[in-house]
Amino acid sequence: MVAVLAAGGQYRPGWRPPNLPAYSLCLIATVCGVALATALWLPLDLVSAMAAWTAGVVLVFRCAAAGAVREWHRRGHGLRPALVIGAGQVAHEFANTVRRHPECGLRLCGVADRVPAGLGGGRAEVVIACGADDWPRELAGPDRPVQVWVALTSRCPPGLVPGGQGGEIGGVPIVPLRAGSYSGGRRRVKRAVDVLAGTALLAVLAPVLAALAALVRVRCGPPALFTQIRDAGEGRQLRILKLRTLPGHPDADTRWAVPQGCCGRLGRWLRRTHLDELPQLVNVVRGEMSLVGPRPERPYFTRQFAGRIPGYLDRQRMPAGITGWAQVHGLHGDTSIAERIRFDNAYIDYWSPWLDVRIMLRTLVPTPRRPHGGAR
Repeated sequence: MVAVLAAGGQYRPGWRPPNLPAYSLCLIATVCGVALATALWLPLDLVSAMAAWTAGVVLVFRCAAAGAVREWHRRGHGLRPALVIGAGQVAHEFANTVRRHPECGLRLCGVADRVPAGLGGGRAEVVIACGADDWPRELAGPDRPVQVWVALTSRCPPGLVPGGQGGEIGGVPIVPLRAGSYSGGRRRVKRAVDVLAGTALLAVLAPVLAALAALVRVRCGPPALFTQIRDAGEGRQLRILKLRTLPGHPDADTRWAVPQGCCGRLGRWLRRTHLDELPQLVNVVRGEMSLVGPRPERPYFTRQFAGRIPGYLDRQRMPAGITGWAQVHGLHGDTSIAERIRFDNAYIDYWSPWLDVRIMLRTLVPTPRRPHGGAR
C-alpha cells in the first residue's frame, strides 16, 4: 500500500492543495495486496480481511492527519507564501479566496499580472496562475525554483484539464502546471500503443475502408484517396491520407473551410461521421502519426496561426493524431482555433496512457458541435 501511495505522489515534498485523502489509491493498493498475497497461495479470506483492515486503518489515520493539519493552518501556523499571477478581476477574486482560506496552507504575499523577475528568491514558494491564457510554462521545467499551479477559474473552458490532477481552494479547482515532457520511456510507451492498436484497428476496419473507397470511386470517380502535406508535430511533415469527399478542390492547401454544397451527399456524410479519416490508420502504423494527439495542420495555416495565437507552436511538442482532446470536446472543423490550442497544450502537459484510452473511447461516442466561432 505504501508503494502504491508513493507512486500516486502522496509522499512528494512540497505544498499540495486540500483533496480527498486518496480513497481510490487505497482501494487500488488493497486490490494489489489481495492479488499479490493470493499469488503466494495464502488463504483468500485471510488476505481479504487483512487488506480491508489495513486500508481502513490507513484511511482513518490519513483523514485524522488531514484534519489536524488543516486546523493547524487555520490557526496561522506553517503557511507557505503564495503569489497569484493574473490580470483583472478574476485574479483578484481568486487572491481573496486564498486569503479567506488559510486552512489550505497558503499565505498570500501578492498579486502580479505577469511572472516577476527573480522569482524564487524567497518571496514566494508557491505560484498560482489564473485563467486559461498565457500559463507561465517557462516555470514548468524540472529546475523551477517554486511550485506552480493553475487555478481553473470561470475563464477556463469546461473540461480543459483531465480530472484527478489536483485539488481545490475555496471551491476553485487547481492543478499542477506540468512540463509536458514527451521523451524516452513515455515516447516508447505511446508508440507501442500506436503500433498495437493501430494495426488491430486497421485489420478489423479494412473491409469497411475498402467498401467506402469503392463507394467513393463509383460516386466521385478515381482516385478514392486524397493526399495532402500536413505539419505532423516535432518539426516533421507528412503526406496525410483521407477518403476523397470533393470532386475537385484546386485551393485545398490555402482554403480554410469547404462549402457544404460542394461535397455532395456522400462527402457530407463522410465528413460528419469522420469516416474520411480512416485511411490515416496507415499513417499511424507507418510511424508518421499517433492515434491520439493534436490534429495535423496545413503548413499555410500553421504559419498564419503561429504569428497570431499565443502557444500555437507549443502544440507541436507531440506527434499529430487522428483524434485528440480538443476533438472529443467538439473543437473540430470551423471552430475556435485559440480554444483548440488550449486543449491541445493541456493534453500534452497532462498526457498519460490512460488519457489516450479515455480519448479513444470518447471518440466512438458522437460529440455535439460546440457553439464556438471559427478561426477568422
